[in-house]
Amino acid sequence: MTMTIDVAFLSAFVLKSNLEEHYPGGLTAFSDDFPRHRTDDQLVRLSAMSGGELREEVDQLISRGIPVDRISIADWTGGPWENSPGIRFHAIETDSFPPKRWRASAE
Repeated sequence: MTMTIDVAFLSAFVLKSNLEEHYPGGLTAFSDDFPRHRTDDQLVRLSAMSGGELREEVDQLISRGIPVDRISIADWTGGPWENSPGIRFHAIETDSFPPKRWRASAE
């Protein structure tokens, strides 16, 4: 069964394998640098309530070696803005607000 992570407000997703390959110190160093992240078995999520805040975190990822084309960005109501290989987004219909929410999973 494929695990999913909810898109929260504005979110950036990276495969754990990309962190291990490109981030100095791998997933352990990433977890120390970004203690508010969420994770499943294959993905990590960074989330923010503003575009400026998320941009700062994405810039940090890029400056530490994560290729920009390995970062997916999504909005919790609007869905994906930027896609990267290996990450897929799923719309989930709800009976509450918002009527459609999004989740991410590794392919």
